[in-house]
Amino acid sequence: MSSTLLHASFIIIILIFAFVAIRQVGALFFKGSRRADVAAAFIVIAFGLGLLVGQRKEGPSEAGAPVTAAASSGSALAGALAPKPRDVSMECVSGRPPLGGGVGNVDSIARQADAKVLPWGQALDPAIPYTIVGWAVAPSRKSVAVAACLIIDGHTLGGVASQYGTPRPDVATSLQNDATRDSGFAITIPANALRPGSHNMQIAAKSFDGSLLIVTGAHELVFR
Repeated sequence: MSSTLLHASFIIIILIFAFVAIRQVGALFFKGSRRADVAAAFIVIAFGLGLLVGQRKEGPSEAGAPVTAAASSGSALAGALAPKPRDVSMECVSGRPPLGGGVGNVDSIARQADAKVLPWGQALDPAIPYTIVGWAVAPSRKSVAVAACLIIDGHTLGGVASQYGTPRPDVATSLQNDATRDSGFAITIPANALRPGSHNMQIAAKSFDGSLLIVTGAHELVFR
């Protein structure tokens, strides 16, 4: 049975009960007169018309109708509570970090302008910026790190735009530790930051105690 038919049935039942109740009350005043029936009928009819007008203004709920204000605010709240990557650009300072016991991976390198992912080993233009994407976990492997830092030829490349904390449910599943979920990073290699030639790139994870340890293998970047 459709929701419209159920609603109509419910209104009819209410009107019947209302008619009987009003008729009984009216009978106390009119003492057997048919005016009690007439008054009850008029009241019930007016009440029924009021229900129909109200239902018509409210309108039925249909698939594809605009999202209600409550649903919209709920979606906005969920979006506001979702984890957001943090700007950790100031966490990475120049230095030569040692190899660490953490884990991580560099997933891809892409041109920043159009986000086109490039194959490893392709010659890069030093005059344009590139974005490195991957994940890194603190050396303890028990939680996320404070930041992920770009290591070029064994030294930290400081002063570059870096975000950390992107949700990576695949990492949490692989490590069987939900505390490592928000371990994704995106680091930008600025234009003209590296001179032409071959460079080894790695990622280091900064722990909450301030230590910085390399957690990924090396990738070769070739700038023409």
